[in-house]
Amino acid sequence: MDGQPQGETKIKKKITLKYLRLTQAPTERGIYLKKRGEERVKGREKMGYDVGRLMVAVCLFVGAGVCEIGGGWLVWKWRREGWGWGSLAAGFLLLLLYGVVPTFQAQPFGRTYAAYGGFFIALSLLWGWAFDSFLPDRWDLLGSALALLGVSLVMFAPRRSGAQTQMNLLQ
Repeated sequence: MDGQPQGETKIKKKITLKYLRLTQAPTERGIYLKKRGEERVKGREKMGYDVGRLMVAVCLFVGAGVCEIGGGWLVWKWRREGWGWGSLAAGFLLLLLYGVVPTFQAQPFGRTYAAYGGFFIALSLLWGWAFDSFLPDRWDLLGSALALLGVSLVMFAPRRSGAQTQMNLLQ
């Protein structure tokens, strides 16, 4: 056998088969025909992200942010600036709503809250600018932009089929 010991040939065959299994996707009959990259493209097409679903996800993040930041701001104003009990009650109500709004996202809990963190950064800066005369500097804006880039990776990066990536609202 080509001057190689029989055991070494078996090892090479096993390594080749493992390589094929790792680099090619199995078909329904168990035959390895498609390359893994083709499977990923197919999976991406199956995700069905469209502008409407993307806008729903963004609106839910913004809604959650308004509830959390607005609620926290009202409690802050009550405590720090002596606003009335009505602002405290409204703040509590908004914070309660904040707990509910993210449950309408299609992604799993961990991914949703990780992505929401980026929206929280950007929305907090916007809220401070709009309601507290806080002027974000370029570093605030750069950090916020990077956080939103991270959000897009967490929420919308293509994943293997079988991973929970569908953006089906109210599953």
